[in-house]
Amino acid sequence: MVESHVSETGVKTPSFDNILQIEPDYDCPMLERLKNMFSGKKSGETAQLSQLYPPQRPVFPGIGLDALISSNAVLIKQIRENFSGTDEEWKTLYVPLIENYASYVHLLPASRKHHHRLQGGLLSHGLDVGFHSLRIFETKLFSLHVPPQSRKRTQGAWRLAIFAAGLYHDIGKPASDMIIQSASGDLIWDAYDATLVDWLKKNKVDGYSIDWRLDGRHKRHEAASQVMLLTRMPHDVQTYISGAPVEDVMSQLMTALSNDGSNKIHPIIIEADRRSVEDDLKNNSDIEHDGEPGTFAALIQSTMRWFWFGRKPPKH
Repeated sequence: MVESHVSETGVKTPSFDNILQIEPDYDCPMLERLKNMFSGKKSGETAQLSQLYPPQRPVFPGIGLDALISSNAVLIKQIRENFSGTDEEWKTLYVPLIENYASYVHLLPASRKHHHRLQGGLLSHGLDVGFHSLRIFETKLFSLHVPPQSRKRTQGAWRLAIFAAGLYHDIGKPASDMIIQSASGDLIWDAYDATLVDWLKKNKVDGYSIDWRLDGRHKRHEAASQVMLLTRMPHDVQTYISGAPVEDVMSQLMTALSNDGSNKIHPIIIEADRRSVEDDLKNNSDIEHDGEPGTFAALIQSTMRWFWFGRKPPKH
């Protein structure tokens, strides 16, 4: 048992004089590193880490589109299974839409310290919100006053618009919240220009890192996402939605990410987003508020939390 003391605030904390006595019942490399540090011993790796300043940022590998799609095959399959349109619509509209989004967001996280904060989080979150958006769409009634001969085509436009809005709802985050640069630091990606996959390929970049903009970026991504929703969307998708007879679905899509109180798509995206965020925070609660993913600081934080609260450190 590790001795502890009670601080002035009443919080019981372990005594660091007794940290060397801790013997977990599972392998904990991070704990061994800390033991060496507190005992005054430094392994070659620890000595090297102690000399790193500023702290090294994680590098995201410059993988291609096929690898991105394969890594999300399970979620894409779930979307396909909940898709009620035709095979032709799936192949010519939905697949290009997904591939375009994957090419743009690549392995970027969806947030710095909140939901889907790990590598590939923005792609996974977008797909997940698209999935929930389709499921919610199937519970709603659209095009009730459209003539029968035009109803199926109009409903198809609503379905595609709602999925696109769900998939792309956070697509503005790379432009508004992040600065993406090559691992060497000599190149910066223009998020308003090419997709990240195209930029990596064109410049032969094998990996990249992220700097987060901290200058009032809160909610700024929503405006950027509304712009990027249309500028990054494949032309055939826009044509299909704008070609809906009777109802102007395109105008609804153009304002889907703004809360004006009259948009039919907006509340569906809000609910789909809520479900995705809630699921991720529930399933990944152990890593929800640690340091930057993959960094030494993150390992320190998760292990120290185990000392205080008796929780097994998550795997990084």
